[in-house]
Amino acid sequence: MLNVSKLKAGDIMTFEGERNEDGKLDPLSHLIMILTDSEVSHAGLFIQEDPPAMADAALSGLHAHLVADKGTPLRPVHICRVKKTDDTNISPVINAAKKYIEQNLVYPLPDLILLGMILIYKNISHVSLKQKVVIGLLKLVTAKIKSILEDKKYEGKRPMICSEFVYQCYEDASKIDPQFKLVLKNADLKISLRQRTSITLLDHFINYHTSQQDILRYSDDKTQIHFNNTFNDDIYQSESTLIQEAIDGIDHGEKLFRENEELSLAVQNFLIVEQELRGKPIDSFKNLIDNAKDQQAFFVTPNDLFCHISNADYLGKLDIYRNSDELTELKDESDTKKHS
Repeated sequence: MLNVSKLKAGDIMTFEGERNEDGKLDPLSHLIMILTDSEVSHAGLFIQEDPPAMADAALSGLHAHLVADKGTPLRPVHICRVKKTDDTNISPVINAAKKYIEQNLVYPLPDLILLGMILIYKNISHVSLKQKVVIGLLKLVTAKIKSILEDKKYEGKRPMICSEFVYQCYEDASKIDPQFKLVLKNADLKISLRQRTSITLLDHFINYHTSQQDILRYSDDKTQIHFNNTFNDDIYQSESTLIQEAIDGIDHGEKLFRENEELSLAVQNFLIVEQELRGKPIDSFKNLIDNAKDQQAFFVTPNDLFCHISNADYLGKLDIYRNSDELTELKDESDTKKHS
C-alpha cells in the first residue's frame, strides 16, 4: 500500500479536487477538473524524504510544507515517478525547486489564474459553456491579475502556477541531464499545436482579428493594442456565482465559440495583463500574439502531469495531509538519494 514513507524526492504529485467540510467539491477545483476532463486540479513536487515535505504554488505563494499520512484535512493525491535509464541523482530537480522557493514567489489566486489560462490556451471543445459566462470569468480573472499588478509587493516576482512549477523544475534539471526532460504524450494542447487546428480561444481571437483587420499579414506589423478599461470594469456577477453558473450550464449544449468583438476583448484584456505579470513586452498586436503562442506551447496543466508524461510510472494514490505552515528550512540535498 502506498504511503508517504514510500515517496522519493522528485515524485510528481497531482491532487484531486479540494473538498469542503461537507465533502462537496470546491467549485473552482470542480470547474478546472471539468475543463481539463480530469480528476485532478492541483500539482506539487515531493522534495524531501526526512522529514517528508512537498512544494507547491498555492494561495500563500510558492512554499515547502511538511506532509503526512494522518491529519485533517486529507486530500487524495496521485503519484508519478520519472523513469531513469540509470541511478541518476535527483538533486538537480530538487535544487531547481529550492531555487524557486527561495525567490519567495508570492502568487495569490493561482487556481483562478490557472482557470483563465485553461480557458484561453486549452482545447475545451469537449464541454459546452455559455459564452457570456466564459466572458464573465475572463473579465474576473483579468481584474484579479490587474489588482496583483497594482500591488507593489509583487513587483519583480515571477508568476508560477502549480503545474508550471513542477514542469519547470524538471525542465531546468534537463539542462544538466537530458534524462530529466518530461515527455508529454497526447497532451491536448500539444496535439492541437502539432495539427494546427483552431480549437482554443486564442485561435479564435487570432481568427477574429485577422478577419476584421488582416493585421497579421506582415511580420513587421506595429499595430498598437491597449487594455480596454471600460469593457473590463463591467463585471456583472461575483466569482462564486460565475463559477457555479459555469458548472450548472455545462450540459445545456450551448456552443462556446462564436467569434465576436465581446469575446475578442475578453481574451485580449486577459492576454495583456497576463503578459505584463510575466514581464513580457507588449508593443503591438503581433507581439501580443507571439508571446501568447510561446506561453501556450509551454502551458502544462495538472492533468498533463497526471496522465500525459510518457517517461513516468504511475505509482498509485494515497491520502495526504499537507501542513499549512510554511517549511522554512530544507535539508541540504547535496547527498540526495539516487532516484530509483
